[in-house]
Amino acid sequence: GYATLGRVIGNVSGKPFQQQIGEAVFTPLGMGATTYDVFKVPAGRLAVGYRFENGAWTREPMMKDGAFGAMGGVVTTANDYAKWVAHLLSGWPVAAKAGLDGGTIRAMRYGGGFPHQRARPGKDAPDCRLQLIYAGGLVAGQDCLLGGVMFHSGGYPGYGSHMLLFPEAGVGIFAFAN
Repeated sequence: GYATLGRVIGNVSGKPFQQQIGEAVFTPLGMGATTYDVFKVPAGRLAVGYRFENGAWTREPMMKDGAFGAMGGVVTTANDYAKWVAHLLSGWPVAAKAGLDGGTIRAMRYGGGFPHQRARPGKDAPDCRLQLIYAGGLVAGQDCLLGGVMFHSGGYPGYGSHMLLFPEAGVGIFAFAN
């Protein structure tokens, strides 16, 4: 689905998906170190990805971005990603901020399909259930202890990431691993 969406964005904009997203999202947010082209990142600035194979850690080969880039493969820094998280949190509180209509960002919380529940991780609330729905690129949920949350994990061979947002509190947390 995301590969198809990337193709639609490219066809409508007349530019490769990666260029359109760079110009429409990364540049306005000041995310100058973010790219889809891992080969443009200076070697000294790139965390090397590994996999555990045959009882040892092996370097994961780099892959060129392609048609499926719309579903992942963004190379970024913690500073740039913090700008993305701040952008997502800018839709709250609901009261209008000077010159910002957060309605589009807040709409990312509404999902399609069927909501589901799962046990909340941890031992602090054994009867607590986390109610979830896949929303606009994020998983939106209602946690019995934390209230409204939004999150998403990501992965690329040799790398992993996770983001957790508490929109009403204005707090976002993220972690990267390789």
